[in-house]
Amino acid sequence: MIRNLGVVSLMLSTLACLSATGQSIDSLSPIPAPLLRLGVGDSVRFLVTAEGRLFSWLGTVPNKKPAPFEPPTEVSGEDWALALDDAAENYSEPGTRSPLSSHEGPTRTGSSKEVAVVIANSPQFADKAGNPGPPQFQGIGPKEGAPAIAMDGPPSLIPNPSATETHSRANRTCTGVPSIAITRGGRFWVAWYSGTTPGAKIESCPNAYVVVSTSADGGTTWKEVLAIDPDGPGPLKAVDPRPWVDPEGGLWIIWHMTISGWSYTYQFKKAWAITAGDGENENPSWSQPRHIADGVMLNKPVVLSNGDWLFTAHDRKTLDVSLLKAVVSDDKGRTFNIRGAIEVSQDLHAIEPMTVERKDGSLWMLIRTGHAGHPESAQGIYESVSTDRGATWGPLKPSAIKHTASRFYIGRLQSGNLLLVKHSGIDVDPASQGKKQRRELTAFISQDDGRSWSSGLVVDERIGCTYPDAQQTADGTIYLTWDFQRSSEQEILLTTFREEDVLAGSAEAMARVKTNRRLVSKGGVE
Repeated sequence: MIRNLGVVSLMLSTLACLSATGQSIDSLSPIPAPLLRLGVGDSVRFLVTAEGRLFSWLGTVPNKKPAPFEPPTEVSGEDWALALDDAAENYSEPGTRSPLSSHEGPTRTGSSKEVAVVIANSPQFADKAGNPGPPQFQGIGPKEGAPAIAMDGPPSLIPNPSATETHSRANRTCTGVPSIAITRGGRFWVAWYSGTTPGAKIESCPNAYVVVSTSADGGTTWKEVLAIDPDGPGPLKAVDPRPWVDPEGGLWIIWHMTISGWSYTYQFKKAWAITAGDGENENPSWSQPRHIADGVMLNKPVVLSNGDWLFTAHDRKTLDVSLLKAVVSDDKGRTFNIRGAIEVSQDLHAIEPMTVERKDGSLWMLIRTGHAGHPESAQGIYESVSTDRGATWGPLKPSAIKHTASRFYIGRLQSGNLLLVKHSGIDVDPASQGKKQRRELTAFISQDDGRSWSSGLVVDERIGCTYPDAQQTADGTIYLTWDFQRSSEQEILLTTFREEDVLAGSAEAMARVKTNRRLVSKGGVE
């Protein structure tokens, strides 16, 4: 926990005044110790802002007795902010707009804590004309800790990204989180996001952007036609895209903007969208980007029986309270409103919800829970049910479906049955598989609205196959996309199968699925 709030308050006030005085950070004296007291294994993150960028430095307290932490005295003349991950408690000195927070979080070694300090308009970043530095660094936003970096300006839409050096496949160091949409005329759209920082995991890569690729021949060949990048090397990044074809035939690309260097687990994100009425074309005429909701709407929306479009999203209410939201458009995408929500402790790490409308008219929301890479944490697929089209929801509780902490897919097929794609068997305890739980991507069919499931069809048996998404076409073919080894192989894959293949679950069906596998994209190569 944070110690000596008076000292930290003084530090906040001191830093907040630097932009007014023009004092160089290089000449700043060490902050009086103890600023806060850290234990063995506690993690420490610095966010250093310079010229509109955020840089991260992560360190860990060595294997010694707990000692007071003292910030560095030299940071090359750049403003700096100190942050320690997974904040839950906040403290704000009036007038500074800089919250202070701490949380004894579930980490492998030691604990994680957060202190966030962002300096407004430092004169050190003034341009040659004397104008102040980037206005996006004006303190902390209203969500108890979300940096108030401007996410309200439209990002850049970059056609033919492979022809650019910045967004070419060769410069990508991580690639993943794909989703698929298929138009009525049979044009395929797959979107994912990529990063360009060597050694960084895709979730924490500071420079990330969305890639949109299309195919006119059933997924045999692909062309990347668009990249969505908020600000190039700046502090924003675009992640978690969702292509979708609405009931009117309009093509949507939805994605989410967040802030580099700020722990991705905070999930303070905004959903943006572009649309096109000519999605059968390789290069549609895209609308202007617009902000449609707060939170993450990664998974496929559901068109309810009354015609409403339902997007289930996850968001943060505070640093220790998450929201699972039913975001609804009842006017064909002109407006989006929160119809209902579930508040849940962030300790559950409930994200990436998906919803199906059951045959009795109720809504069944399934939610990923748990921390990836932490097999000791509680994880699995939780569930909640709404009987009033998402206005209110029943208690959040574990479902009968066992799963690791990773994205899954569920959707209704033309037959009326449900398709589920997840890792391993329905009742396989992920804890029994150690840390390598993202493997054996398997498809299942339920003929009774989710009460029971078929034995399963293994789509990809390898470790590192993740994030499935699917769509069925009018001829009954199911197209599934997923990623493989995001930071090494960087592959986006596609395969096909039919409902009867999943019900059979035979070796012959598994062989066909493997034979049907196609490469959509591979990062790190020309």
